Amino acid sequence: MKKIFVYLTWIFIFFSAVTIAVLMIAEEKSFTNSVFITLMLFTAGEPLNLNLDNLELITGTLMVIQAAMGLMCVTVGFSVIVNYLVSEKISRLMAREKIRMKDHIIICGLGNVGYQIAKELSRLEQDFVIIDRGDDKDLVEVAKKRKCKVLIENLKNSDSLDAAQIQHAKSMIICTGNDLLNMEVALMAREKREDIIIVMRMFDQDLAKKVKNAFGLKIAFSASGLSASVFAAASIDEAVFQSVRVDKELFVSAKLRIENECDIIGKTLDELMAKDLVVLKLISGKERLKFPRGDRQIQLGDIVYVTCSLPVLKEIKKLVHNCDVVKS
Repeated sequence: MKKIFVYLTWIFIFFSAVTIAVLMIAEEKSFTNSVFITLMLFTAGEPLNLNLDNLELITGTLMVIQAAMGLMCVTVGFSVIVNYLVSEKISRLMAREKIRMKDHIIICGLGNVGYQIAKELSRLEQDFVIIDRGDDKDLVEVAKKRKCKVLIENLKNSDSLDAAQIQHAKSMIICTGNDLLNMEVALMAREKREDIIIVMRMFDQDLAKKVKNAFGLKIAFSASGLSASVFAAASIDEAVFQSVRVDKELFVSAKLRIENECDIIGKTLDELMAKDLVVLKLISGKERLKFPRGDRQIQLGDIVYVTCSLPVLKEIKKLVHNCDVVKS
């Protein structure tokens, strides 16, 4: 398209110069009048005070060519504008990968933290899709080589969340390097899904506290080396409030409240710990017990803090399938 525009420009200059010369010689017009007539023919197809019936053949031919070129340039110019405005969006829609996932995790932002989170989720065998503008093409290619699904989208556009199937996702991790953009994406996600788990990266701790209380989001600070595992674990289960990696294995800390009748009531903590977990704290009524005795029975209304692996947490949650999980 650019080459065509350049060619047309040179052709316009050539024919305009010839037309001006012919008007000055054959029609005995002044230079100024010839230039003005030529420009009017090109832009509006208007010959002004020229009597078309009395023109020389060469002059009439040039008039027609000049007017036709003007119409052609207007058409090409309009095409260039339309192409600039809509071609990028159309090409993005045509190239957009179809995401057919359910119960997956959406990662917003593919920086260093986002990539580490993606690797962590892959190790945990979790389905996920990444949304990123694609500024770091090398990182995008590396992610795709690891068979990660990457959508090249503008996160400010709410359609990007629809493309990532937010209606079927179980959680979102928002981890760009821009606090305001992270908040904007979180609010858009809340408008589309009030119940979705949102884990958000924030640098400003004061702002993070306000946002967490106002919108019920999970906030993870990215200053530590454990940030990727914290993000990954928190996005997998809403009971998780902390995680740590020990010898390549991820352990999570979760908070469970026993509010309804369920299978775990009446069992002792020893029975619970036999499933390879550690009970850190038990809150029962007014009692707050750190590392409680194993013969203590679990009662209705108890809050139990545990540390275990993610597979064990899933198994424990099957026992408390009728119990509410405390959102940390």
